[in-house]
Amino acid sequence: MKRSLIVLIVIVFINLSFVSHAIAQSPTPSNPTDDQVNAIAKQLYCPVCENVPLDVCGNQVCEQWRELIRLKLAQGWTEEQIKQYFVNQYGDRVLATCLLYTSPSPRDRTRSRMPSSA
Repeated sequence: MKRSLIVLIVIVFINLSFVSHAIAQSPTPSNPTDDQVNAIAKQLYCPVCENVPLDVCGNQVCEQWRELIRLKLAQGWTEEQIKQYFVNQYGDRVLATCLLYTSPSPRDRTRSRMPSSA
């Protein structure tokens, strides 16, 4: 009886060590790289600075936003979900959209502030 109890304890101990080893090797949330974070950050504008993409802005708010992007990527959020989160929180103005600047047409020269080349 005593011997079977010792064998049972040894078997339980061995099984627990295998379980704890398997748990220790289970996958953890990914650690997004700076490139992954900046790929999304460059599509967003700084909420403080005018026309400055989030990936190059150095103020504290942008650093916090980049860390938030990193956290959401680690949680498995997609790029579109993250961008939509920022739009929902701060409005469309945070999206980096391509704006084209065009000079006034020649027929508007009388209203233009640009110096004439003639």
